[in-house]
Amino acid sequence: MKKRYLLAVSVATVVCACLGACGNSSEIEETQQAAENAGDEEAVTIVSLNINNNLDKESEQRDKIHQIIMDETGVDLQLVMIPSDQLATQANLMLAGKEQLDIIPCIGMTDAQNLKNSGAVRMITQEELDQYPYLRDSFPKESWDAVRMGDEYLGIPFVGAQTIPALVAVRNDWVDQLGETMPETLEEYEALLKQFKESDLDGNGQDDTIPLIADTVDELEQAFLPFFTQTGAYWYFDEEEQLLKPYEMDEGYPEFLETMRRWIDEGYLFDQIATTSKQDKLSYVAQNKVGSTAGTWTRFLYSGIEVLAQTYPDIRYEFVTPKGSDHAANKYTSSQFAKGVTLITSTCEHPEKALEYLNYQCSPEGQTITTYGIEGENYTVDPETGKYQIISDSPTDWTTAQYYILYNLHEGFGEWRTDLWPLDTYTYNLMNEMNEELKAMDTVTPPDSITPYDVSKYEAQRSMNDLATLLSEAKGKIFAGTMSVDEWPNVMEQWKEIGGNQLIQDKTTQFLENQNSSK
Repeated sequence: MKKRYLLAVSVATVVCACLGACGNSSEIEETQQAAENAGDEEAVTIVSLNINNNLDKESEQRDKIHQIIMDETGVDLQLVMIPSDQLATQANLMLAGKEQLDIIPCIGMTDAQNLKNSGAVRMITQEELDQYPYLRDSFPKESWDAVRMGDEYLGIPFVGAQTIPALVAVRNDWVDQLGETMPETLEEYEALLKQFKESDLDGNGQDDTIPLIADTVDELEQAFLPFFTQTGAYWYFDEEEQLLKPYEMDEGYPEFLETMRRWIDEGYLFDQIATTSKQDKLSYVAQNKVGSTAGTWTRFLYSGIEVLAQTYPDIRYEFVTPKGSDHAANKYTSSQFAKGVTLITSTCEHPEKALEYLNYQCSPEGQTITTYGIEGENYTVDPETGKYQIISDSPTDWTTAQYYILYNLHEGFGEWRTDLWPLDTYTYNLMNEMNEELKAMDTVTPPDSITPYDVSKYEAQRSMNDLATLLSEAKGKIFAGTMSVDEWPNVMEQWKEIGGNQLIQDKTTQFLENQNSSK
């Protein structure tokens, strides 16, 4: 059953010491005037979905934060708490039932397009966006371009602190124990996996070491394909045929499948990726069993590495770039500039208020309040380092915070955020270090990274589920050892015959149209 509670949350932006970091002086003055006027206005009810069930702590602190935000702004925000995998379903149910729903945060692009095509989305004009400078300037132009449709925006682009979708990481102390150095090629990496397998590096006398683990096959592809294919796990552009093609058609993809299958056979790659829960995989890391990971940059950090570090405080899983064939990109691929989008619905009676709230939470004060709560009650600030420390019995454990990020519907990354994660915890200090390392990495950008595909216009739309299922099942069989990698060319021929060729044409058409319109 869904859970709903009332939050009166303000929307007028309160300007702090960082004024110069966002927008020009006239924009800031207008925003400040909105703050002054907010107290004279009657609160407007705005309803939003929220997938952060685990952060919904019914506490006095949550209510006090609610009151502070309400005193500063004029939006009466109601959150409908749902599991993360039910975002699109719940949005459709509420809209079909004519329930009030004004904001749909961070929904996938395909689901967003479907909602737009059903008439459920209110587009945003450039003129409107310019009225909300904190919101506008929290995301790069490329991200806004990725959600632009004609002269309007589908919504607010959802981006992360890092655009590299997944990486390969290797445990530093185990490498040191072996007297080795971090691998620079796939051959060196595989040799290291072999040593992880054959050495009792955790010292428990048991054959229970997992040399390499990933949460999903998709993340395994995203992490390793940059060293096998030309654009990683993204479609590539065939210059000779002038067509976009799926990465599964890249000449390096069969070699990837063959390598993964060999690593499974040798006991290097965890062979139960599809059948083991995420929590169990994290527990293997926490229990000192895993030598290397493949996944999103923080996939194994929460509840995994952070737990292991309590026993091994100097532990680090260092990112590596194991060079493959000359055909491959051999550098990580940056993901789409918009992983998703936050929508304002067409039934929203006060879209300006919804945008004002999103603008507020992207401002310095709004970001702090909606993310960390009240200084002196939820956290303190070290005057020398500027770091925030949670007020709790375990101040270095972010999960013990009485309040954290519940009211922040769509995280912004304005230039004023010089320290993305100011909480003084093991996890967030490490994330800040890792973020700097990743930002310095050279990456390759997929050719269609800013193309806002409209799936409803695909002639192959009805075949898309069958196409995805065919590839997913074939990959599963290869990973399970019930299909030979030699069969992959036949799989791709079948894929093309049942609608793949049409999908290639559909995507290429929109890609080229978007390229031409951007010139």
